[in-house]
Amino acid sequence: MKKIIMIVLCIIFILISGCFSICLYTSIKLSKVKSNILKKNPEVHEVVSINSSGQWGEWFSYYSAVVEIDGSKFRVWPSEDGDISDYKERINE
Repeated sequence: MKKIIMIVLCIIFILISGCFSICLYTSIKLSKVKSNILKKNPEVHEVVSINSSGQWGEWFSYYSAVVEIDGSKFRVWPSEDGDISDYKERINE
């Protein structure tokens, strides 16, 4: 019985550690893209939100971000390096 409890506890620990590492990796990657956007695009005053639309295992990640430029918010599609390829779908509030 003790062996079964130890095995179950080890499996739970491995699953929790895996989920935590995936969340940490995703958070670090998104903050890196956010800082690259601000660094390479001086017209962007603030990155309001950023999301990744890629799936695990894909070679290339795709991002969408809401940025503030001159007091207006725009949706942009940046690369991982912060280069904005598809520009500006204005967001009405």
